[in-house]
Amino acid sequence: MEDPFEMMRLEGRSTGVGRVRKLLTITDWMLAQKILRFSDITPVDWDDFKVRVKWGAKALTGSREVTDAEGITAEAILEYFRLFQHLYDFHQAEFTDGGRLLPDGLLFKPFSAKEDAISLARALGEETGKTKTIPTHVALYALNAAIEWVVEHGPEILSLREQAAHEWLLVEREHTDRVPRPSSSEVNRRLANAIGDMLESPEKIPLYGSTISRTSLAAQIGISPPPLYSNSVCVEMIDMLQDIMDNPEGSVSPGKRDRLLVLIKHWSSVPAQSSAGKIYPARIARDVAERIRLPFTGSKRTKGEPWPVKVLGSSIHERRSLEAVTNHLWTASFLVIAAFMADRLEEVLETEVDCLILDRPEGPYFVNKAWKDTHTESGIESARPCPEVVVKAAEILRKLGAQAREETGSAKLFMCDHRHGCSVADETTARKRLDAFCQWIGIPADETGELWSIAPHQLRRFFVQAFTWQYELGVDLLALKQHLRQADLETTIRYATSALLGEMLNEEEKALTVFIMEKAAFDGLELSGGYGEHLLRAFSRLRVRVGPPEKLAEAIRKHQEKHNILLKPNPWGYCVWSLSRARFAECARREGITAPAGPVAAHRSSRTCGKCLNLLTHSGFAPFWRTAQARFEAMLAVPGIPPVCSRAAQEGITISRRFAHAGSRQKEGTPHELETESETAKEPHQD
Repeated sequence: MEDPFEMMRLEGRSTGVGRVRKLLTITDWMLAQKILRFSDITPVDWDDFKVRVKWGAKALTGSREVTDAEGITAEAILEYFRLFQHLYDFHQAEFTDGGRLLPDGLLFKPFSAKEDAISLARALGEETGKTKTIPTHVALYALNAAIEWVVEHGPEILSLREQAAHEWLLVEREHTDRVPRPSSSEVNRRLANAIGDMLESPEKIPLYGSTISRTSLAAQIGISPPPLYSNSVCVEMIDMLQDIMDNPEGSVSPGKRDRLLVLIKHWSSVPAQSSAGKIYPARIARDVAERIRLPFTGSKRTKGEPWPVKVLGSSIHERRSLEAVTNHLWTASFLVIAAFMADRLEEVLETEVDCLILDRPEGPYFVNKAWKDTHTESGIESARPCPEVVVKAAEILRKLGAQAREETGSAKLFMCDHRHGCSVADETTARKRLDAFCQWIGIPADETGELWSIAPHQLRRFFVQAFTWQYELGVDLLALKQHLRQADLETTIRYATSALLGEMLNEEEKALTVFIMEKAAFDGLELSGGYGEHLLRAFSRLRVRVGPPEKLAEAIRKHQEKHNILLKPNPWGYCVWSLSRARFAECARREGITAPAGPVAAHRSSRTCGKCLNLLTHSGFAPFWRTAQARFEAMLAVPGIPPVCSRAAQEGITISRRFAHAGSRQKEGTPHELETESETAKEPHQD
């Protein structure tokens, strides 16, 4: 049927489920209004619905007062409007025989045009983008733990899991081949058959003197003797057989003989016990745990670590199991990919197993589909650069879900392989596992003292927050919009401005500046770069002039506050910025700006900053420079590379080599030295 208003559009499985729920909410609203049929809804009822819908389902059904309810988004309201349009369109549509597609439907047209529904939904709905911004320390704590699990603990967990799977097959085969101990029913069956034969051939009765030898009888039917002494049925049958032997003339009462025949007939008809060993998973798990030498403590220790792994499967008595740490490794990999790629939850879960491109000289790329831009089932596939930790996380997920993909025939990266079977991960699974992982690592409390429950979409917002830190509140928002794959720049701006305010950024930069300076002054942090060496020499002189460490720390803080020196983070180091240092900015010089208010984002790159006298870097950034050097060398090795690219790669190699090793120092001259209080009084603008 025709859909001129595009009201039947479904954006995915979750949209379909949500629309069904909203239809049930509409029926609840009808019952609350004592409306029994869709055709009984009047325009007055429709107007009442439009007034109440902005407050959500509980306000519609009367379970909560409108004044106490929280508003819902415009998109949620539009879903309700789509359903009312369905009720009208389906009622108007007819089959070829003249019957209506929906016999009971809406009798009046709810909207005259698609734009009317959209504009009304926007007017009634709350502003979108209300996902709470995760506190910085909470996000960094969770992400740091996830990276440690992926990089440090992932290989050992996977190895332990492979050993357990291999040993499980061996132990299971041993349990199957093992001859089982006869059950009570099997003992009764064998004894009944044997006594039946003995009644027909008394010479087969094993005797010890004039008494039946129970030990010989047990050996004859292939069991151990104890059941013939303790099993009540066995004892009764043997005692009656003994009476028959002791009274051959037939003086045994007919009732006792009949009772024996009844027992023989009953137990002889019982099915024989299988000769294959019965599998007891708990026993197999115990044997496997012994073979792989649990508990396992791992070789690397970190906060929130998985060790020790004590048992194979989780239970109410023991949570430190291989099953639990495997699930947490899955969650850590999910968290890494969601945080660094900043995709929506449904886009992350729909990622295919062949999501990596590793043969490009500039580095790895992550490939998956964006769903929201087109609202179509096929989606738009795009490739974006990704860090090495994302590659490691994807490889872990590929191994964890290999068996599940084989059994289900799915090509999804995020698969669940657990004790109940295999399945494709859904949103509920991701949210529950994320909560469990946060509890395991001991997620810190927020400023109110409450433990923070991380929602997957908050990881997308945290990427914006981190991006904002690097590029000063959205200077390069087009690049951010491209990475987030958002349809319009307004949404990106809302994300960036709500993620971090300018005041907060300034306070974070001040705290970071003092922290790095104190680490260099007191803890021997190796600094390099245009500003790094000169800062270390200045600290050496200050120690002589100022004296004790506490006075040196106070001098550092006063100097930072007086000149407003700020360290602005980059992936390759820090940009040291103040009014007097602006003239040394290489990025501003390339733009032709003589008095810049801040670093020029358009020219901020590792190559430009590597030549700048305002660069401060240390051994913690050495991995970036080594990776940069390797990438430039890979670019230079590409056959037929253009001359301009070759020169850029050679320059990048030269710069990267300066900082590629911990403790390396830049040999270029440095600007004026850091002054003490007396020196700054003479030259107040120098820092």
